Amino acid sequence: MKKKKKRRLNDHTGAVLFFLAPFTILFIIFGLYPMLSSLQISLTDWTFGSEANFIGLENYKNLIFNDPLFWKSVLNTLILMALYIPLSLVVALLLANLIFQKHTKFKRFFQVAFFLPNVTTTVAIGLIFALIFDWQTGFINSTLLKWGVIDEAINWLGQPDTARSVTGLMLFWAYFGYCIVFYLAGMAGISEDLYEAAMIDGAGRWKLLTKITLPNLRSTTSFLLMTSFISGSQVMAEPQLLLNGWASVGQVVGGPERSCLTVVWYLYDVAFGNGTTLRYGKGAAIGYLSFILVMLVVFMWRRVQAVLAKRRGDID
Repeated sequence: MKKKKKRRLNDHTGAVLFFLAPFTILFIIFGLYPMLSSLQISLTDWTFGSEANFIGLENYKNLIFNDPLFWKSVLNTLILMALYIPLSLVVALLLANLIFQKHTKFKRFFQVAFFLPNVTTTVAIGLIFALIFDWQTGFINSTLLKWGVIDEAINWLGQPDTARSVTGLMLFWAYFGYCIVFYLAGMAGISEDLYEAAMIDGAGRWKLLTKITLPNLRSTTSFLLMTSFISGSQVMAEPQLLLNGWASVGQVVGGPERSCLTVVWYLYDVAFGNGTTLRYGKGAAIGYLSFILVMLVVFMWRRVQAVLAKRRGDID
């Protein structure tokens, strides 16, 4: 019997390896090799037109101790995430709760309408918001001037605070539909018996939301927070297209006073966009250092989640 089982396993091993081979080969070529190669580059002083010389951790030391722009980009990234992630979660939860109600009509329409911004191309999003907030011909200024709310046009994209706020609003608009989809999926998994029992006891909509829906969506919210943080740490195209794209408000990388310079945007500018001084070694170091920072936050979040779950008695 054992020999027969071994023969069957051996027969299946060839088929398994055959079907895994394409993915494995492609991953090694386009995934693993570039990652290891960029790690090697981050340990050199390689720039455009010169040879790569091994310098160890010097790029990382310079970023941490001698590069204020790197930390400014980290701070900007965190500020942008603080502007749009909490708002996305709150609005998505409330809208998903309204869509989920039995008496709500046109549910499919609202689901598609709210999710459309998430699948809209980044170029279109940047162009739309650049046109809306253009200080000369933008819809916002035209409307506010017409209603007499303001006396003169506001340069929304030319001032640090307003440029950052508009960028956060743009990211919120593009992202909250993604959160709605997951909240709707989470609500579908909550037993209707819980809601019926609570309504029999006289619970209103607010109590149903805060006492039943929210606690049962704890894992969904945790997942959305983590995925939002990870995706938010990679933001680049949206602010770049908004501030240095079609409706460019200046040639300063990162917008006015570099208020919207994100980590990935800084990486791109250092390694590929800064004229002829293309510092590949430093750019690779920025990528790996930001990766380390993101992983530290994720690790700490997981530890906090484990402690809270233990206190609630979710795990032993």
